Amino acid sequence: MLLKCAVALLPKGTQYDIIVKDAQIVRLGASLTYFFELLTKEAIYLQRSRTIKVKVKRKMMEINADTVFYVIMSGKYAHIHIAGGKVHVARITLAELEEQLGDDFVKVDRGCIVSAMAIHKIAKKILLNNGESLDYAKRKKKQIEEIFRTKQKNIIGGFSAKD
Repeated sequence: MLLKCAVALLPKGTQYDIIVKDAQIVRLGASLTYFFELLTKEAIYLQRSRTIKVKVKRKMMEINADTVFYVIMSGKYAHIHIAGGKVHVARITLAELEEQLGDDFVKVDRGCIVSAMAIHKIAKKILLNNGESLDYAKRKKKQIEEIFRTKQKNIIGGFSAKD
């Protein structure tokens, strides 16, 4: 079923009155109120979006932290894998990246951190939502699974706190 919808964005503090002639108009008013509440919450969430600053090919670059799937270190260079299959190579330490990325990432190996939101399943390898798989320290499997579950609960709790 195709629904048609018109939305009017009102300036802050604008009052609007609807003359009630039937029940549909009442529901429309309630729906608009709910829509504007959700829109306001989403705008607040978008203002909180984090970026990380890294030096890539001698230029400072900002990367949206929400698009980062995982980071693998190779010597002094971090290979930052982001949505869309892109990989940025930056000279930065893993500790600096962990600090910038925040608590939503799980350290799965000595030189690898993975976004808790990007993990689909932990089996013999870590399976990611984008179809890739990563190795991890097998002796730390239970610890990684526990940290992963905790971080996903925190992330999900953050979404419900937004509502």
